[in-house]
Amino acid sequence: MRKLFIFVILVAPLSVFADNLIFNGGFDMTPWDTGWVASEFGGSMAQVDIDTSKDISPPNACHISTWAMSGANRWGEIVQTIYPPAINCTCRAFLKYDIGVWSGRAEVRLKININNNWRKEWSDMAGGEEDIDSTENWVIWEKVYTTNDTIRGISFSSGSYTSQPDNMAGANLFIEDVYISGEEIGIEENPNIKNQNVKIEIFPNPFVQTTVVSGERSVDSKTKIQVYDISGKLVEETKNNVIGSNLKPGIYFVKVNNYKPVKVVKMSYLK
Repeated sequence: MRKLFIFVILVAPLSVFADNLIFNGGFDMTPWDTGWVASEFGGSMAQVDIDTSKDISPPNACHISTWAMSGANRWGEIVQTIYPPAINCTCRAFLKYDIGVWSGRAEVRLKININNNWRKEWSDMAGGEEDIDSTENWVIWEKVYTTNDTIRGISFSSGSYTSQPDNMAGANLFIEDVYISGEEIGIEENPNIKNQNVKIEIFPNPFVQTTVVSGERSVDSKTKIQVYDISGKLVEETKNNVIGSNLKPGIYFVKVNNYKPVKVVKMSYLK
């Protein structure tokens, strides 16, 4: 197979830092269009509402409202998966909530997917005939993780535990800004991929109109190329090695899949 000449090699290390690993952290847009997934689970004698209505929620917040009665446990949840996963992460979230219990228990919680395990990192719960109201001020949760913690996702949930026919409990959870920054790592690798140490390049770089992705082996139809802006948002995806025609001037990261490890190259688009 003919090798390509490489003039400038911009090979990223095994990880690349990203300021925002999740899309639409502040819920300024519809979260379902930007990577968040909503789900409901539990008993039938309950109700779950998940929305971002500006008439119901505080500005730019996602609202999860859950209540259950008559022995039914019920939960509402939104989840954002981080791909590629990351290490050395700083995670931060801004929350408001209120919990009301007639009988039974209700809880709001935040979980992080660490090393493929969902771990509850923050929660508040009320039981008996207790009420909790934390809607006057935003609660700020923040935690820093190390290289030993591979972060793959974040979830927020609101739910009720009831066990008797006359039980009733519920909670409202408002999620506003959510930030996760860290070093993306190339995993999910296919051990059957050959040429593991192959180098890639983008030439020209910087570029004005379009640029070409190439490497020591051909970039073929099996090679998926993804372009991310500096906020971590996917802005272009193609199996064509010519990219850039639909971009605006700025700094981008180009991820070339089907290499082991995944290769990431920094790219600049000029006017």
